[in-house]
Amino acid sequence: MENEKDDAKALFLLQQAISETIFHRIVRFNTAKEAWIHIKNENQGTSKMVSMRQQTLRQKFDLLQMKEEEIIQDYITRVLVIVNQIRGMGVDLADADVVSKVIRSLSSKFVHAVTSIEEAREISTLTLEDLSSSLQAHEERYNQFLEKQVERAFVMRGGASSGRNYSRGRGRSWRGRGRGFDDQRSGNVGIQNETRQQGDTSGGLWQS
Repeated sequence: MENEKDDAKALFLLQQAISETIFHRIVRFNTAKEAWIHIKNENQGTSKMVSMRQQTLRQKFDLLQMKEEEIIQDYITRVLVIVNQIRGMGVDLADADVVSKVIRSLSSKFVHAVTSIEEAREISTLTLEDLSSSLQAHEERYNQFLEKQVERAFVMRGGASSGRNYSRGRGRSWRGRGRGFDDQRSGNVGIQNETRQQGDTSGGLWQS
């Protein structure tokens, strides 16, 4: 009798805690246990379906890989989404396994950072929060280094362009002088030929 009262109370509390849509699905059940099993099966499925979902999520976790253009904060968030789904299915996933997975799946720009972390820290006791902080600090330094490299390349490119423009300007002026000088030489040759022709004509008059 006492158990029936407790069950009725539990069923009433369960009915009050769920939405109206789910309520209509369990209203036919007379015990809290039956109603709860039905809700559980609807959300998680049968034991076979649960096992399949667990395997699928675990496979997604194992295949996780950081993209080259992805920032560390976004990648860790992506990892945690799958980790929470796995743990929500009742699977025990240790923090050390998550930390190890993140370290093994980072992009190439974190190679030196991972080496430093492994040399300075004990990976088995490293928390995901500490790892995230160290990687974010490395990422910030890495981005600053890239910005300086871009600025330096831009300055060098600008200096090289100015040098080429100056050389081209000097070349045009020399070619200009060359053309003027050639024209002047051509004029002098023409005058000399004309004078020579006049001399030859005068000589002919004297001879006649």
